[in-house]
Amino acid sequence: MDPQDVKPFLSYLKTELRRIETAAGTLSMMEREHHRRLNDYDDPSLRDMAVEEDNAARRLAAIKEMCLAACQKIDDLQAGVRPEAVSARAGREDRAAVH
Repeated sequence: MDPQDVKPFLSYLKTELRRIETAAGTLSMMEREHHRRLNDYDDPSLRDMAVEEDNAARRLAAIKEMCLAACQKIDDLQAGVRPEAVSARAGREDRAAVH
């Protein structure tokens, strides 16, 4: 990858992660609200659906947190990415790993 392409690519990736994080957060809140509403009924099948809604809310919250962590890592990478560092790594992809 061309060193000058690294920072724009990381910025693009971070933007997309933020969009996913926002959607996951919004959907998680909606699922929690559905869980709360469904738990108000005495019907066992609605309570089962409430449990599913709660599980979905938890998974979405986990996705949100993963996106936030990935964005933080991108910030760290962007702070440390220097064109000369990327150039020095160029061409190493085809070499065998040293253990």
